[in-house]
This record gives sequence, C-alpha cells and structure tokens, in this order.
Amino acid sequence: MSNVLSRPYYSVYRPLFRVSGGYPPGESPEDYLAHPRFGGPSRSDIRAFYLLERDLVATFRYIEPSHENIAVYSHEYYALLLRACTEFESHAKNILDKNGYEKKKGLLNIEDYAKLERACKLSGYRIRIPTWNGPSKIWTPFQPWSGGVHTLAWYKNYNDVKHNRNAKFSLATLDSVVAAIAANLAILYAQIGDGALDELRPPSSIVEDDYESWRNASHGLNLFEIATPSWPPEECYHFNWLILQGDSDPFEKFPFT
Repeated sequence: MSNVLSRPYYSVYRPLFRVSGGYPPGESPEDYLAHPRFGGPSRSDIRAFYLLERDLVATFRYIEPSHENIAVYSHEYYALLLRACTEFESHAKNILDKNGYEKKKGLLNIEDYAKLERACKLSGYRIRIPTWNGPSKIWTPFQPWSGGVHTLAWYKNYNDVKHNRNAKFSLATLDSVVAAIAANLAILYAQIGDGALDELRPPSSIVEDDYESWRNASHGLNLFEIATPSWPPEECYHFNWLILQGDSDPFEKFPFT
C-alpha cells in the first residue's frame, strides 16, 4: 500500500490499521493520544461538554425529549445553543491551528470549519438519544459536509438567533440544541476517539443494533449513544507507536491547504 499514513496528524484521531509487533501489558497503540504534543482537547474541554449535556438533561424535567417537542424554544435553549456552538468553534479552531492552517484574511467561519471533513470525516458521525419518546431520531450534525455543502442548519440557526434574537428567537429549538451538543460530541471523538469522555465516565458499552455499533457516550446520564464513521485501510494510521514515540516530534500536519 503506497502513501500510508506513517505518522498521526495533530489533534486528529483515526483507527490504527496495522501494528507491527506486539505491545507490552499496559501499553496501547493509541497512547499517542496522550502525548503532550498531540494537541487534543483538554480536561476542561471535556468538562465543558459534560456541563452542556447535564444542562440539557435538566430541561427534560419540563420538556419531554420527543418528536412533538422538537420545535420548542426558550431562553434556556437559546443559552445552550450559544454555549454549544462556541464550544464547537473552539474545537474546530484548535484542530485547524494545530495543523498550521492560517486564513489569509478575516476571521475563521463555517467555510474554514468545513475543511475538517477531509481530516476527520465528521459527516460520518451519528448520534441518538435512546430514551427519545416516540420514533427513533438520529442526529447527523455534519452530514451536509459529505456532499460539499458547508451550511449546517443548527449552526446557521445559532448565527441567526445570536445576531437578531428578537426576530429569530424561535430558532433556538430543542432540535437545534441537541444537534449542536451532538456536534460537540462528534468533534471530541474525532480528536481522541473512544477516550473522548474517559475522564468523566466509565468505559463505554457497545450496543449492537441493526448491524451497527452504538457506543454509550454518556457518563452516568445515559443520554447519548454514538456511531462512528468507518475508515478504509488507506485512510487509517499505519505505525508502531512504541517506535515512533521516540522521535522528537512524532506527528505531522494535515494538509488543509
């Protein structure tokens, strides 16, 4: 196989296709995620997600998570939408920055964030709430990116309501909030895989459903389950971390430009 990925990208998780040689007990081929130069999310970033999830669950004391309430909006959902989207922006900027991406003019926007699709395959992440009341609903917050469309409905709603709350307040819906928080979960996984929430929850359980593996992505709240994208062998990492970790800088930059 030519052009194999022999080094991991900064702040980008991908499965390891092949490991040459075994690993001693207690060591893992994914130890690169904990390397100080990797640049993934901090414990504070993970805690920020936990707080979003906790505050969303708190609203379910009054608003049932169901299809009938998907368009419900409120000041609480407005605040959660703003928090979730600014957290997403922070993650997106971190990945781009760690890989040397620089915009020639102006601030980063959704056109820049959409470049993450090639590196992280965010469109392949699917998130659901197993306790959803009524027909099952699956959120795919980045699905438009798979077809080259940069606009994300939940992110557009965030911008619209942020800049004109009086006229656009009704866009701060339960659906938009769940999509935005689900986007945070996806981009956390895109950086550090199943370790995304290990700081705050027990090891994830795997639920087989319709021939797809759904990971329990919560930590005591039992809110979200996530299905991650599949990666063809040529897009997986191919290295032995026990050898690679001895380099002064074992990572490389993803070619966003």
